[in-house]
This record gives sequence, structure tokens and C-alpha cells, in this order.
Amino acid sequence: MKILQLFLALIFTINISMAQSGAVVTKDTLNKGAVNEQFDFVLRKSSNFKNYKVVKRLWLTKLKKHIIDSLAEHKNTIKDAHNKIAVLEGKISELNNQISELNDTLSASNEEKKSISFFGIKIEKSQYKLIMWSIIVALLLALLYFIFGYKNSLKVTKESLEKLKTLEDEYSGFRARSLEREQALNRKLIDEINKHK
Repeated sequence: MKILQLFLALIFTINISMAQSGAVVTKDTLNKGAVNEQFDFVLRKSSNFKNYKVVKRLWLTKLKKHIIDSLAEHKNTIKDAHNKIAVLEGKISELNNQISELNDTLSASNEEKKSISFFGIKIEKSQYKLIMWSIIVALLLALLYFIFGYKNSLKVTKESLEKLKTLEDEYSGFRARSLEREQALNRKLIDEINKHK
């Protein structure tokens, strides 16, 4: 029974020490565990001599190898991260250049959109519209001027033609009367000449 009690006490003590450490520390911990767990394993399993810890050389070399491997892995990870950062910075720079080019293209496109080439000169659309409407208004005014001028000329021409017709009628009447008078005078003259002979 005493052996059973000692065995239970030993198991109880081992369970308490394992519960305090929070993880099971085995010999595999030195080969597969994290560096923290490996240090804990070495510290727990090493023996004490006065105020010093006596550690097996094999454990120290394994721990050193694992630490060096971890550092190399972290260095490689850091190097990869730096390479990725450099690649990303290159891409960012390239994208910034593309954005700058797109902004320049957009500005040029907006300038073209806002202006019109008029006789080879770039003019803003508002000025172009003003010029075109001014030309249209000037042409309409000129057209109205010529229409009114034509109507007035037509009116004057009709009046002149009517006056000419009236004058021609009067002239025809005057001519006919003059011809009759002349004929009458010629007859009287002939009658008088005949009387005197």
C-alpha cells in the first residue's frame, strides 16, 4: 500500500508540474517543439550544480542548431518580405506613372472636349458658339436688308412701269392728236395752196 501511495504521489506531482508548465514536455519537444518549448525543456531537464545548471552538450547543440535554423528561416522570411515590398513598390511606382499618364491624357481630352478647332485655331466652345451665332445673326440681318431692298426696288419698279405705261398711253394719245393736227394742218395747207394757184 505504501508503494501505491508513493506511486500516486509521484503521478500527482508530475501532473501538477505539467499543469503548471501548460504543455507536455517530452524528449520530442527538443526535436519538434517551438524554440520556447525547447528552452523550457533544456532548463527543466538539466541538473543543478551549486547555482549553475548543467546542460547536456547534445541538447545545447540541438538547441543552437534549431535557433540558427529559426533565425535563418526568419531571415529568409524577412528577405522575401523585403523582396515582395520592393516588387510592390515597383508596381506602385508603375501604377503612379500610369495614373500620371492617364491624368495627362484626361486633361488633354478635357481640353479637346472644351475647345474646337476653327480655321486651325483652338477656340473654346462658348467662344465658338458666340462667333457662329454672331455670323448667323449678321447673315440674317443682311438677308432681311436685301429682302426689304428688293421689295422696295420691286415696288419702285412697278410704280415706274405704271408711270411709263401711263406716259406711253399719254404719249400715244398726244402723238395721235399731234398726227391728226398735223394732218389737218397739212390738208389746210394743201387747200390753201390749191386756192392760191
